[in-house]
Amino acid sequence: MYLNYWDLKRPPFQNLPDIEYFMETPKHREALVRLLYAVKGGKGSAMLTGEVGCGKTMLCFKLLEELKKEKYDSVVITNPTLPALDFLKQIYEGIGGHPVPRTKREIILAMTRHSESKHREGREIVIVVDEAHLIIKRRGLYEEIRMLLNYQRRDRFLFTVLLVGQPELLSGITNIPQLRQRIAIKFHLDPLSQLETQSYILHRLKVSGAEREMFTPAAIEEIYNQSNGIPRVINTVCDLSLLIAYGGQRDRVDRPDVQNIRELVV
Repeated sequence: MYLNYWDLKRPPFQNLPDIEYFMETPKHREALVRLLYAVKGGKGSAMLTGEVGCGKTMLCFKLLEELKKEKYDSVVITNPTLPALDFLKQIYEGIGGHPVPRTKREIILAMTRHSESKHREGREIVIVVDEAHLIIKRRGLYEEIRMLLNYQRRDRFLFTVLLVGQPELLSGITNIPQLRQRIAIKFHLDPLSQLETQSYILHRLKVSGAEREMFTPAAIEEIYNQSNGIPRVINTVCDLSLLIAYGGQRDRVDRPDVQNIRELVV
């Protein structure tokens, strides 16, 4: 709606995991390095936690893009609240298994054979479980994940399992020693600082084709205050602020525009 007014080629602040907008802060780089190390180093497992909207999914998409360049096949499970049998079926389908067996025992055997076949082809399997904090209260599911981490040969794991979720994933797994002890790599993704928030806004605008300054320093400060450095909230606040400034035919977003977004979200 406001793209032509701001001379933008595409919407800059959509809440979608488009890796063209990925900004590599030091903390994002460290998280990516740890996850890549877990996969390429054959560690078998890793865990990424962070607050809602802090960029975990975007980071995972960036990770999967990096893995596509090499010898890895991956599957992302976005609904870990499925019954245990359906959970395993979804993984098997995601890694290219066909046809899908009916029983748990048959699925496990089929997944093992599939992994061995991929290994002979020089490929490895990565299983990403998003929203993994939802499994903590479901004993059946975390038992299935623990079981996946148990499948290994003398020199390697059959699968690499990456658990991604909100902070309660970390505290929940602390109380499950059978699973906690099998998580080789852990990283908690913190919100952006005020300086990183400024860089984040400018980065997304640049990717969208911006050639001029659109937010005053006071506006950026207010965006940080309202968002607490959470990228998903930053996107929403920036998007609505651009809309308000456009409606007022102003040439830049200033602090009052950011403050006025409350009228649009009440």
